[in-house]
Amino acid sequence: MSFLEVLGLLRRRWWVIALVTIVAALTALGYSLVQPRIYRAATEMVVLSARDNWDPKLYLEPRMQVFRAALLSFPKTDPSLPAGLADRLHVGLVPEEARIVIQVDDLDPQRAARLANDLAGRLETWVDEEFNATQAAEDPLTVRTLVPAEVPGTPYGPRYQLNTVAGAILGALVGLPVAFLWDALRREN
Repeated sequence: MSFLEVLGLLRRRWWVIALVTIVAALTALGYSLVQPRIYRAATEMVVLSARDNWDPKLYLEPRMQVFRAALLSFPKTDPSLPAGLADRLHVGLVPEEARIVIQVDDLDPQRAARLANDLAGRLETWVDEEFNATQAAEDPLTVRTLVPAEVPGTPYGPRYQLNTVAGAILGALVGLPVAFLWDALRREN
């Protein structure tokens, strides 16, 4: 099929591509509108070391990985935390800045903030009482809350615009071969 034939097909069947694109975008928007609103609260923590000359990559990053594992294990080992929290908990590490970011997704914005701050407090206590007990006396680490979680004012998801645009793009990608198929079937008859 030559370029001019493709161009002619697009001129004849543009409405098929447009229709599939619009239907897909509206479907994605409709799906997003019926989804529950999810709120994300975040707490930022800082890791402080007694060492004067430490390299974040060599010294701090492996220890921060242990802190991440501890944070992710709290919801699984403590029955006082809500069921399913492990699936809604995100822990980000920024070793070069010695920061830990704890994010909690929840349907209730107040509960999301409360859980993020609670987990930060649990990590502080765990590092002070359990982790440092296993370290050399001259190598204690301290983890402190740098920015406590605040109650989020707007939902994190669903992302209406992103989902609608993604639906439109997918619709256009599906609409193009549909237009070619439609045109091929019409020519055979």
